[in-house]
Amino acid sequence: MVVLLVACGPDWGSGSGLVGPTGARVVVTTTPEAALDAAPSVLRLRVAMSDATPMDPARVALVRGTVTRSQLSALSAGTPPDALAARLVEAERWSDEDAAVLAPRSRLVAGERYSLALFDRGQSVALRVQASEDTWLERRWPPRGESATENVGVWCGDLAFGSAKITTVLDPGGAPASVVRGAVLELATRCLRVEVASSDARDKRPPQALVAPPELEIDGRMVALEPIPLERDVVPGPPVEPLECDAFELPLAQGCASVYDAFAVVRTPSAPLLWAIGGEGLDDARTTSGESFVLAPLAVATDVLIRAATMDVAGRTAAGRLATRTSYPVAHLVIDEVYANPIGPEPAEEWIEIVNAGLAPAMLSRFSLVDVAGETLLPDLVLPSGARALIVREDFVADDGFDPKPAAGTPLVRVPKLGYGGLANMGEPLRLRSEGRVVSSFPGLPANKPGRSAARTTPLAPDDSASSFVHDASPTPGAPNGG
Repeated sequence: MVVLLVACGPDWGSGSGLVGPTGARVVVTTTPEAALDAAPSVLRLRVAMSDATPMDPARVALVRGTVTRSQLSALSAGTPPDALAARLVEAERWSDEDAAVLAPRSRLVAGERYSLALFDRGQSVALRVQASEDTWLERRWPPRGESATENVGVWCGDLAFGSAKITTVLDPGGAPASVVRGAVLELATRCLRVEVASSDARDKRPPQALVAPPELEIDGRMVALEPIPLERDVVPGPPVEPLECDAFELPLAQGCASVYDAFAVVRTPSAPLLWAIGGEGLDDARTTSGESFVLAPLAVATDVLIRAATMDVAGRTAAGRLATRTSYPVAHLVIDEVYANPIGPEPAEEWIEIVNAGLAPAMLSRFSLVDVAGETLLPDLVLPSGARALIVREDFVADDGFDPKPAAGTPLVRVPKLGYGGLANMGEPLRLRSEGRVVSSFPGLPANKPGRSAARTTPLAPDDSASSFVHDASPTPGAPNGG
């Protein structure tokens, strides 16, 4: 759709155009095609003169909100005030014949108004964004600020794709590229991988940012890609070395897996990696930088075959298979929530919530709690699968009139002490140990406000990932977190 623009302040374009001394008009088009008062959130803007006078891409900018004539003058002079500079939309710019093309590097906000600033004319064109019905894919790999290649990118969403392969071009320069299903080696079917075709001419040029099309037609539906360009912003390092697995682990691609009854935990190298997982009903892609992740659900006491592939920030891939047998139901005791700063009396009203996330009952007498003050054996108590209990001091009062009461039926596991005279409000690490092994750990998260807790996001969230924990949560003693 071609829109000839009347552009003075925030008025919408209507057809008569900006007329210069020679009678030429400014012509703005969008990709995907749309009216400027109903623009898509992912787009390119092409600005040209009707008489083919060249447009300088450096003299065009997109600004959130409206701009005044004095602000346009400041932009033209390269001296925008801080408040105006903060509203500039980061974008890639290039020339297309005599036109200037502007491609925002982020998704525009539906319902918001923007202004296309034309420096040389001292005027602006209004743009309003409306929500798109396209399938939306997030750029998953490589991470911004850590990419060592501009030749491959991965976008993922909620819907699975077929196995069709299409070709496209990336700009500027029209670099040919393929779009295929899968994050890495066709694993993770909710992802699309864009691979830039190699050529001698291209490989000899300096690295440059490449912009994927704002939308693609895949499996008969339009797919919008998060508009982060492919660019090399770090120097490629050496390949990531696989981890050395311990006696309780099995190798999987470049990591190590601990397999239980209905789930497995994968330990990963410290270098950034994109993981793609398949097999046993698993179809997932995730990024790691030394954090473990969980594969679930798995069939219990069954032979399983899990496939995994990884990609590093330079686009190098590795793959592996794990053929093993899951165990019969076992207990899996987890530290799930810590209440170190009660409103009522301290340290009496402090507690540590544990949950049996396994499929078999847990005999608590086989476990000990380790804090800064040492190790405390837990008393003889059976905790059923899925059940929660609170580890408390012997002087704990379930209903002190100040703090939330434990959920009905929650067992109280009374011990002589918690920490040195109580749990530290600024946080202290906690561990559960059984038969000489640490089976669960909880970081020393601060409890800065009385009446707030530190909580695990889900019972199976890995111990070594910061995203597994919330340090300022509403306490839910004996109930699932976040309830």
